[in-house]
Amino acid sequence: MKGQRGHLLKGAAWVSVATLVGNALGFVSLIALTRILMPDDFGLVAIAASLAQIIGLVLQLSLSQALIQRKDV
Repeated sequence: MKGQRGHLLKGAAWVSVATLVGNALGFVSLIALTRILMPDDFGLVAIAASLAQIIGLVLQLSLSQALIQRKDV
């Protein structure tokens, strides 16, 4: 049990670090874009980023599990 718990904690730590690094990189790129783009252009980038986020969330739905459970698709 101790070995499994250790693996679980190590995996959770890696996921947390990866999330923090991803968020930090996103923040740095946001700061860079605010310095480079004009306000109107930045608004377009914000809209495009929002749409990309929504599309990514829709694509991450667990439809593959439903397909695996059925023998005849």
